[in-house]
Amino acid sequence: YCSGKVWGEFAHDADGKMPVMNYAGFGAEVRKCRRPFWQKFDYIVCDEMQNLVKYHSFKGSKIHLEAAEMTLRNIAIEGKTKVVALTATPQKVQQHFGNLCRSVPFDRTSLISYDTFHTETYTGIESILLQSAGKTGILYTEQVEPMKKYIAFAREHGIMADGFWSLNCDTPMTEEQMALRQKVLADETIPDHLDLLVINAASETCIKIQEKNRRVDYMIIHIANEDTRIQVRGRYCGDLPVLYLHDAAIDPANVEVPLSFLGKKLFSKEKEALCQALNLRAPNNELYKWKKVKAILAAGNYTVQDGREKNHRYALILPKQVGSML
Repeated sequence: YCSGKVWGEFAHDADGKMPVMNYAGFGAEVRKCRRPFWQKFDYIVCDEMQNLVKYHSFKGSKIHLEAAEMTLRNIAIEGKTKVVALTATPQKVQQHFGNLCRSVPFDRTSLISYDTFHTETYTGIESILLQSAGKTGILYTEQVEPMKKYIAFAREHGIMADGFWSLNCDTPMTEEQMALRQKVLADETIPDHLDLLVINAASETCIKIQEKNRRVDYMIIHIANEDTRIQVRGRYCGDLPVLYLHDAAIDPANVEVPLSFLGKKLFSKEKEALCQALNLRAPNNELYKWKKVKAILAAGNYTVQDGREKNHRYALILPKQVGSML
């Protein structure tokens, strides 16, 4: 169906089998083909079809995507070839294609589902990482620059971390990252030498980590979009002890001071480090400084004691008073 490995497999690899290509590739084949090759098919299976809708919001030319969508719509209307859409988040597909959608009934009792035992909201990733040393985690954030930032932060604090992003990204990956990408895709695991795997939108629907290969203790999903949260949680095939979800609104009750800052004299340098770790921010995204952070901690049931040593002021944070808010 194509010459060379441009949009999918090599043509000779697909001979007599189910040909596989991405949405842009399908659109490109449609545009250059003189005959409607899709009429040979009984079924066209559209995996993760919400991405076809999502890609329309990306920058750059949409000509191939538009050709793919228009053709799929026409095929569905004609009704000879069945178009089967697969997705765990069908809302955008249903909204976009309207009356062309028909839900397929199935026995839900036959589905394999995994539990998430505990879900917490947070405002700062750094504080979670500091509390999670020695555990295995997955961190999702959309953009490459934050990925690099959190990988560097984790490594600075003794957490072995690495990640990968799209091959088409302007930011090149190292040989180690390329090897990590191949390992995760091929073996569906996190390598033993890593504590934290950092991924972004490029891996939102395309990787799987199997519990039997590597048990994951926690996931951090740094985005508010519910569909994305569902998709990212689905990257781990296993029961998850803790899921951390981002919440831009600061609830003092949800602010957790890392153990390394509790019960110790915090001078100016340490206070600044704590503010960085908690990453509590104002509506204009400006990082809150110690005075505001201190007030938030007090509202969240921490006891903050002020002291002075050799003319230098310090703060001492004691653990939360359990039960005092009841």
